[in-house]
Amino acid sequence: MTSMQPSVLRSYAVADFIGDAPRVTHEVVSSRMSTLLQVRDTGRTGGNEVFVADAPDHVVLLYRTPTHPFHAQFDGRRYRQALACGSFIALPARTQSWFDSREAGPRSVFHFHFKPEALAALAEELGRPQLVFPCGIFSPSPYLLTMSDHLLREAEARVRPDSLFWDCATASALYEVIRLDDAGARPVARGGLAPWQLRRTSDYIMARLAEPITLAELSAIAGLSPYHFARSFKVSVGEGPHRFQQRRRCERAAELLLDPTLPTDSVATLVGFDNVQAFTRNFRSFFAVTPKRWRQQHGVRAVRRRSARA
Repeated sequence: MTSMQPSVLRSYAVADFIGDAPRVTHEVVSSRMSTLLQVRDTGRTGGNEVFVADAPDHVVLLYRTPTHPFHAQFDGRRYRQALACGSFIALPARTQSWFDSREAGPRSVFHFHFKPEALAALAEELGRPQLVFPCGIFSPSPYLLTMSDHLLREAEARVRPDSLFWDCATASALYEVIRLDDAGARPVARGGLAPWQLRRTSDYIMARLAEPITLAELSAIAGLSPYHFARSFKVSVGEGPHRFQQRRRCERAAELLLDPTLPTDSVATLVGFDNVQAFTRNFRSFFAVTPKRWRQQHGVRAVRRRSARA
């Protein structure tokens, strides 16, 4: 008999697990565009059986490792097959699904969760009356697999989720899923931002370098949908909003590092990074050196903080 257990997926209304529940290795709450992005890794256990009756989000299950054949049922069909690395299962909101992956072997699954409002916004952006979220098993997507790598690295390097990063990732991941299933889902041809839009949004980013901001905030300032804004910003600037924000943070950090009284961790905090590791990784991606090496190159000797004696 099935015993009801608390769902590890908070966005699920009903989820029954038989056997070992999946182990959540990363969990990131995002903005209104997606409920959450998380990784579920069952590890080397006996697997699990799960029944989901009423999930409010559109969900993509991206398999980051190949599996042995396992049973699944959704959309009125039964499946038994192995999945290659990068394959994914797409399930529209409210889809009743059942998975018996006890024979699938050790695996790692990345979950993308999209709110229905995000799909509606994308349909408006593409000039379509509506878009239908796909349902089924799809061939490997190198794009989604690469994106999951980026998301994992970001999750591992941060204590606090970067809203702008997750928003941009959500928008592009959702478009990729729809594009693969709908040949008509092509972006509307548009140019970059108007000068006033670019000035206001870039000023907003610069004024809040140390603060979390969202794609929804920036697109509202420009009077555009999140999808249109993200693409138009990249056309105008040559990089996406999040990359632009990170570059400006690191440029500001380079200036602060010239002050020998500021420890590296203080500089990281002042420009909006949660920890020194994330700061160092981003700084090196723009300047090809670590913050410490940057200081050495500019002849700066940072004052070492002395630990208080007991």
